Amino acid sequence: MSLCFETNPEPKQINMKRQTPPLTANTTPLTADLGTLNVDTAPLKATCETMKIDATPLKGNLETLRVEPPNYLVRYVKGTRTLQHKGKTYCYFVVSAAFGVDNNAPRVFTICTKDDHILMISDEYPEEYRELGLIHEIIEYIDFAEKTGEHVCKKALQAELLLAEKQVSDFSEYKTFRLGFFEAMVEYYENKDRTPEEDQTLKGMKHSLEHLRKLTH
Repeated sequence: MSLCFETNPEPKQINMKRQTPPLTANTTPLTADLGTLNVDTAPLKATCETMKIDATPLKGNLETLRVEPPNYLVRYVKGTRTLQHKGKTYCYFVVSAAFGVDNNAPRVFTICTKDDHILMISDEYPEEYRELGLIHEIIEYIDFAEKTGEHVCKKALQAELLLAEKQVSDFSEYKTFRLGFFEAMVEYYENKDRTPEEDQTLKGMKHSLEHLRKLTH
């Protein structure tokens, strides 16, 4: 639903024929007070001139906050949630695992679409880990948007693991889960007809998978 505001309302007609008599009270004392009252306005002036307000977080919030899923996703959406990352609020969709099945992909998935940064996660992804999985996507595709190369996914994973170590109840179990996640994703990409861009994605996932294997063995 959008809200429509009247930006050019018609001016109201004001009856100017009946006016109150002019105020004849003696204003001299007031004038004297203003003239003799010594108020140092310098601190206020300095505050106004030197106060810097960073509007970037607000701008980011407005750009990344989504409340309506795209048409292709509507029938799969189970719920809408928000998460915080680096001062910004991101909206994401909890999506039925059937979305992965219908696209011949794994049932457990995290997605950040490249162009419009729609965030979604499978409803079979463990709830305790969901925000971390999505933060990985945000780091890789938004924070690192200007970075290129097959190691970006691994760098996002490393940043994710630093957060996970402080947040999850069992970090060892978390690493094992992510190992299985990347194994399934690598297998999916290896067995599909890939575009050149997907070839790059697969290379990046293999670096992440290798990193997790070293951490869990």
